[in-house]
This record gives sequence, structure tokens and C-alpha cells, in this order.
Amino acid sequence: MSDESKGFVDATCRSCRKRIGWFGRLVDQPACPRCGWKPHRASLEAAQAEMDQFHQMLSELRNATPGWEHWRKARISAGLTLRQAAKILDVAPSYLSAVEGCHELPSEALVGRMVLCYGGDNAPPKDA
Repeated sequence: MSDESKGFVDATCRSCRKRIGWFGRLVDQPACPRCGWKPHRASLEAAQAEMDQFHQMLSELRNATPGWEHWRKARISAGLTLRQAAKILDVAPSYLSAVEGCHELPSEALVGRMVLCYGGDNAPPKDA
């Protein structure tokens, strides 16, 4: 079990609705301190398997699109906030955020402006 698969989990008791928080994995859920209810181990393991599968899918997505974080890093290295860069690039901050988050593909013209704006040394390769 890697530290990457651990985190702070916040849940609500299905029996008495008390909020329960713990650090670990879903399968580590403690019993409710108020009423003692705890899900069956099988349901916790199924939920954990689904969460692990989701983390694996995210990891594969990050590896498949290695350039998606480079634009944000390049902008920050250039000393620009998201709003400043969006104003210079003549795009909406929400659109620039979507490009940096790999939710939108920038046009070639925008990529060219981003390279100029962020500086050639800071900018990721054009195919990223």
C-alpha cells in the first residue's frame, strides 16, 4: 500500500448521520463513534477496488498526456498569474485554466502566443 493511495476520508454514518473522518484508505473505515455502525468489509473492499481503479485510470491519463501540467508550470515560471496570462493572451481565464488542465486543446495560434508570453525557455515543447 503506497502513501499515494492513502488520504483523508470524510464519510457520514448511514445509521445515525454522524460525520466520520480518518486518514487511510476506504477499507480502513472505523466504526461510528456514536452508534458503532460499520459497513460490511466486502462493501468497503468493493468501494476500495473502485477507488484504486479510478486512481489507476488517472495515472494512465497523466502518462498519456504528459504536456498537460507543463503549461501551468511554464506560466508560473514566467511569473504570471492565470488572470494576467489570460489578459495578455486575450482569452478568458476559465479557458486558459481548461487548456492548462487538459480539458481543452489550444489552437496553434494560442500555442504560439503562449510560447512567446511564457518565454521560449519556460514553455513546453509545441507537441506537449
